[in-house]
Amino acid sequence: MDSNETNGHSPTDIITYIGVPLAVLGVLPILYNTAATLAALSRIKRMLKHSRLTALTRSDVVNRIIEVELPRYAVRPMDRFSDRAEYWTLSRHPSSIPGGSWTTFNWRTNVIGLNTQRVEYADQLRQPQVEVEFDQLVCYLLDLGAVPDKHGWRMLRSSGLWTPVGCTLMLSPDGREKALSIGPLEGSDGHLSLAVSWTGDWTTRDYSHLPPYWVRFPPPPQMEGESSVAPENEEGKQSEDIKSEAGEGTSEAPLNDSVSSTHKPSLDSTHPPPPPRVPNSRLPITCQISGQGITTALCQEDHLQSSINLDGLPISHLRISSSRSDGAWFASAATAYGTTSQTILWNYKIPDDILSFSRKETVPCGILVLLNVVDDSETPEWATKHSDDHAANLDKFSRRHKEQMAAMQAEARLPPAQKAQAARERMMRENEVRMQDI
Repeated sequence: MDSNETNGHSPTDIITYIGVPLAVLGVLPILYNTAATLAALSRIKRMLKHSRLTALTRSDVVNRIIEVELPRYAVRPMDRFSDRAEYWTLSRHPSSIPGGSWTTFNWRTNVIGLNTQRVEYADQLRQPQVEVEFDQLVCYLLDLGAVPDKHGWRMLRSSGLWTPVGCTLMLSPDGREKALSIGPLEGSDGHLSLAVSWTGDWTTRDYSHLPPYWVRFPPPPQMEGESSVAPENEEGKQSEDIKSEAGEGTSEAPLNDSVSSTHKPSLDSTHPPPPPRVPNSRLPITCQISGQGITTALCQEDHLQSSINLDGLPISHLRISSSRSDGAWFASAATAYGTTSQTILWNYKIPDDILSFSRKETVPCGILVLLNVVDDSETPEWATKHSDDHAANLDKFSRRHKEQMAAMQAEARLPPAQKAQAARERMMRENEVRMQDI
């Protein structure tokens, strides 16, 4: 009789006692990975549901990998007029996932792609960054009441993308908390990475305030012998200082929220006749100053209740161009009056030549005459007065004739379609020159 059989343990028993535990031990890592992966996947799905995010999730329980596919957005602020409720309030469902600080606000979104992440734990999940115009974001925060940080903007101007993470650009209205700061460069694709933070009680402004980079000019003083009718709510505005909204933390007093309605004329004696219409020359003028000078000018809407007729006044003669300096002077004057020594952010930069000229101790008398500050009879002779400028006119006519002949010769060498287009453009230029001469 075999010794194994004598002891009561057969080869089958040995395989059972030793092989089965070893097999179970070999399967335990797979079971553990499966349980851990399913638990992490469940937590990720809860995080996505709580943040109101739509995503595709896939899992590999053997290798313990979870794949999450999230959309990537390009965003811009809500419209100040048509989306007033969303513009001035925070999002009801901000994201708690790291990288989703932009969900604090309500945005107009546009899907621009997908972002795929492979994670092992739920804490590794990151919400994709969004693309936003930097000037629109800063202007939006200024409109809510944020205050620029001098040191942060100085660092950003000098270091650019190498600005340290956490550097503050915008502060809360009380200047104690961070509202906009430099974020980590994860997924920024070579762009400036930012992080925002805001609470509801930080919003210190509303729609009745002037938007950032807007300036309100009071009407010109009434001249002697001039009569005009002003409504009651315009009393006291003749001496009102110029108001503007720049990045300096100050705000204009809120305007009245009432909106006047237009009534049809009635012959009933119980209804008083409507008040006479005030001419535009007696109303305050509100202008928007951008990096390219004046953008909008209006006097019909003191409260800025809507986006209708924002270009209420003709401003083509005040736009900056290479042929005239009126636009640069107007934008510079509006910037000088609309900002203070405490202003940190402002769109328009006054040219260096205008700055150097304005800082001189004396002003040429010819400039004072052109600005209607003094009469020409009260100043010494500052310009040569030609009684007959026939030679200059003849020279100008000869020069323009040569330019016209050269342009017509160049047109003759073009194909018929391009020739007709070039002729139309030349005639438009010549008509514009004639109008300027008139």
